[in-house]
Amino acid sequence: MIYKMTDNIEQTLEFIKEKETKNTIRYQEVKGSGEIVIGPLYIQKNFLPDKIPENIKITINISL
Repeated sequence: MIYKMTDNIEQTLEFIKEKETKNTIRYQEVKGSGEIVIGPLYIQKNFLPDKIPENIKITINISL
């Protein structure tokens, strides 16, 4: 894919809870119609609410 310097790339990705470690929760990216963008994602437990969510969405915004 070719981008111009004025392009703004934004994509929202979905993740599902996969594994819990001592201090983190590992989420696995749900493969959409394209390729995996991030893959496994580790989030510190102290950032998450007390009730750990099973699914999360993350939006990536890249300004060129």
